[in-house]
Amino acid sequence: MPKDRALLDWLRVDRHAATSLQQQISGQMRNAILDGRLAPGTVLPSSRVLAADLLISRGTAVAVYDRLLGEGLLQGQERSAILVATPQLRESTRTAANAAIATDAGDAASDVDQLDRLPPRHAAFMPGVPALDIFPATRWARLLSARASQMSLDVVGEFVHLGGYRPLRRAIAEHV
Repeated sequence: MPKDRALLDWLRVDRHAATSLQQQISGQMRNAILDGRLAPGTVLPSSRVLAADLLISRGTAVAVYDRLLGEGLLQGQERSAILVATPQLRESTRTAANAAIATDAGDAASDVDQLDRLPPRHAAFMPGVPALDIFPATRWARLLSARASQMSLDVVGEFVHLGGYRPLRRAIAEHV
C-alpha cells in the first residue's frame, strides 16, 4: 500500500448514520488535527486517493478538504499538495476572520469590503472553489440587500413548496 494511502487508514464511514459522509469524515479529520494525531505539515492524500480509499465520490472528498481549508485546519500549496496547517497559520486565519466579523455591523458594505481583503486560503484551480478574488462582492451585497428590502413576507411561504417558486413554475409550464 502506498504511503499516502496508509496515512488515513483509521478513517471510518458509516453509510447508515444520520450524519452525512462529509460531516463524518471532516469531523474525524478535524479531531485528529486538533488532538495532534495529524501533525502540522503532514501531507494528505489527494482527493482522488481519499475518495478511492473510502469508496466515496470525489466531490465528497473535495468538500471535506474545502471545509477544513475554510476552517484554517488545512493549507493548500498552489498546484500541489494539501497539508495540515501549522498552529501559526491557523491562528492567523482565525484572526483575519475575526477581524472581518468585528467590523462595524451597521455598515454591511464595509463588512463585505473587509471580507474582500482577506488573504486567499485556497490554492489556485481547486475544484469547487470559485474565483473569489474577482467576484464583485460589494455590488452583490448591495443588490441582494436592495432586493431583500423589497420582498414581502408572503413570498417566504412560496419557497416551502418542493417544486420551488410558484411564478417560476408557472412560467416554465407556459413555456413548455
